[in-house]
Amino acid sequence: MTTSLFRRASLSAAASARLRAQANTPTQVTLRKSPQCNCEDYAAHLRRNGFAVGVRLTGALATMSRAAGTREEVDGCHIAAAEGCDAEGHVPAGAIRRLSAERPRMRATTPAGTPLGTAGTRREPFCIHAVAWDGSTSVHATI
Repeated sequence: MTTSLFRRASLSAAASARLRAQANTPTQVTLRKSPQCNCEDYAAHLRRNGFAVGVRLTGALATMSRAAGTREEVDGCHIAAAEGCDAEGHVPAGAIRRLSAERPRMRATTPAGTPLGTAGTRREPFCIHAVAWDGSTSVHATI
């Protein structure tokens, strides 16, 4: 009986430690950008907000955007892939967290280009657009 209680306590402690480690593990983001993109401020913004960011240069950003379902008029200068969703352009860290938590039925978000007020630019209100699976867009958030 003592062995059983000790075993349960050990398993419980191990499970608790694993959950704490997962809670403290930053969300991994892969930032794909063209070699001409100089948006290091955006990667720094994501890191300051608790994301682990890996940067990959690519010459196929437009092709990747079409594959993600975004249309040319909402293309950004980079794509941040996090937890199964693409954030195209300067989507703020808070919007990426909201998207990850809510898991709405969409394939990507985008502020369309680099509007003022996005990470690394001057402050001005802007909209984050949701890109649905059929390619249509709607306003996901106003920031």
